[in-house]
Amino acid sequence: RYKSSDDDAVPLHLQCVGTTMPGVAQTPPLRIVVKWKSNYECFEKSVLRTWIPVCSHGSDSHPFPDFVDRSMAQEDGPFSVGVRIRIRERKYWRPIANRSDDFLRLLESKNESDMCFKVGDSSIRAHRCILALRAPKFLDIIGTGTGEKHDHNAAIELPDLDPSVFRKLLRVLYRNSTPTVSIMKKFGLELLKMADRFGCQTAKLMIESDLAEYVLRATNAAEMLIVADSLSCALLKEAIIEVFKSNQDKVMDSPSWATVAESAPLLDELLQSTRRKRKRSGDSSVDRMNVSTLRRNLEEKGLDVDGTKDMLIKRLKGE
Repeated sequence: RYKSSDDDAVPLHLQCVGTTMPGVAQTPPLRIVVKWKSNYECFEKSVLRTWIPVCSHGSDSHPFPDFVDRSMAQEDGPFSVGVRIRIRERKYWRPIANRSDDFLRLLESKNESDMCFKVGDSSIRAHRCILALRAPKFLDIIGTGTGEKHDHNAAIELPDLDPSVFRKLLRVLYRNSTPTVSIMKKFGLELLKMADRFGCQTAKLMIESDLAEYVLRATNAAEMLIVADSLSCALLKEAIIEVFKSNQDKVMDSPSWATVAESAPLLDELLQSTRRKRKRSGDSSVDRMNVSTLRRNLEEKGLDVDGTKDMLIKRLKGE
């Protein structure tokens, strides 16, 4: 509801809170319509955007650049905002995870924190119980496992990490959800490497899936292939190979292709992917599954879903 004031503009904040439904992918708003009823007249403003920037909590930036003209609101009265969106089925499997904004607010407030990380020149506070819940291997890898005593005031030194990326990883762990697409485009690969390094399996799988779903393009496929192969990211690697098969020239013209060309096993794998596959005798239905289907079946059986495609096939077969 609008109330007259001396301000020059009426602030309107629209925030994308992400997608929590399994198997549903986030897409940009198609149209935003503001309707304002004043003096028995209805004013309507329709704005088209290919992408609406998302503003995080506490940010001073404007997530939506257009304003409703003040002349449209001559009196106090209600107005409505309609957002037309499109949803689609996700192409790539993603682990089912319940998002927690409460944990994220705890991280931002630093209340009851009992851990301190010294990352570069930054001190970052965290909560042992939440890290033990979200990523138990993380505490073991940094040498402060759940069964060990630790001085709450002593900082854990992580000098070789980027503080901004480490903070984003903590946000993923606390919220149990990946960042916005714009952040994933800029920091996704670094987040993937860091999640793998600290054994944050669920975070790694979510980041991997979102990289394949939203970020992967022919122009960055070679760079992603190097990382995906080194971290055994089977789903991302399979998605990259599909991009290569449909757009070889663009992939091979990208700056990172020179590094890919130095790896004979990777080149052989890409070459084999372009050949027409023939059904081999002895192949089971499991052998012909893609990585998303393999992981979905493994998840239903309560089995580990991380690892190379060959590992996933053997695991599902019970070998």
